[in-house]
Amino acid sequence: MNSNNLLYFSVLANELHFGKAAQKLHITQPPLSRAIRQLEEELGVCLFERNQRTVILTTAGEYLKKKADLILQNISNAEKEVKRIAEGELGDLNITYVGSVLHSILPHLKSFTQIYPKIHLHLSQYTVYEQVKMLRNGDSDVAFLRTPIHIEGLHLHEIYSENFVLITSKIYRLSSLDKDNLLLLSKFPFILFPRHLASGLYEQIITVCNNIGFSPRVMHEVSQLDCIVQMVENDMGIAVLPKSALWGMENRVNSFELDMVKLRSTISMCYCNESNNPVLDSFIKFIV
Repeated sequence: MNSNNLLYFSVLANELHFGKAAQKLHITQPPLSRAIRQLEEELGVCLFERNQRTVILTTAGEYLKKKADLILQNISNAEKEVKRIAEGELGDLNITYVGSVLHSILPHLKSFTQIYPKIHLHLSQYTVYEQVKMLRNGDSDVAFLRTPIHIEGLHLHEIYSENFVLITSKIYRLSSLDKDNLLLLSKFPFILFPRHLASGLYEQIITVCNNIGFSPRVMHEVSQLDCIVQMVENDMGIAVLPKSALWGMENRVNSFELDMVKLRSTISMCYCNESNNPVLDSFIKFIV
C-alpha cells in the first residue's frame, strides 16, 4: 500500500466523484482509476461501489477512509519532523558543565529553547576531566567549562570572563589587602579542588593568590563547589573562586573581589568538530 495510492483513495473517498477527485489531485481520471484498482487488488477487497451515476464507499472502504486520513497525517508529520531534524530544529542536545558555570550559561540556554522549543536539552554536571572524556566518546555534544585547558581534537570558544573573589567566613571580613591582612591570609588553611580535575583553573587560582601577595597553604582538597563554600562558611579555611561561582550563596560568606588582578576566569564552550548532530550546529551558531 503506497502513500500515493492511499492519497488518491482518500481524496476520492471524500469527493465520491472521479472527475472532482481527479481535478482536486491535478491529474486526469485514468491514473486515478488505475490507482484505485491497484489498491483494491493489493488489499483483495472492493473499496467502492460505482456505476455510471454514483460512487459509494463499501464497508471496507469506510473503514479504510478513517485509517487513511490518520496514516496520511502521520506521514505528513513525519516528513516535516525529518526535515526539522536535518535542519537542527528538532532533536536532543546533551550538555555537560562544571558546577561553577551554571548560572552564567542559563540565560543562553533559556534563549535557545525559546527559539528552538522542539529541542530537548539534557544537562549533567561533571568535572572538566570527565567532560573531555565524554566529548571524545560521544556521550556529550557540548561542554561548558573553565579555561585555560590543553586539549586536542576539540574546539573551544570563549563566551564569558570574570574576576576572581576571595571568600572567608562571616567571622573575618576583609577590608583591604594590606600587609597585616596578607600575613593573616597566609596562615589560614586554603581550600581548593584537586589539581587533576581542572589543572588550568587550579594554577590560575594559585597565581591569583601569588599576585595579591601571599602563598596559599592548601590544606583541604574538595571536588564539589558547594562543599568548598560550606567549609569556608564554617570557618574551616578560605578560598579563591570565580565570582559567578558564588551565585545563590553570596550571603553565606564574606567575599572580596580581586579586581586589581588582571588574571580572569574564562568560561568556554567545548565541542567536537566531527559531531554529526545537526542540533549541535544550531546551538553553536546561536551561541557564537
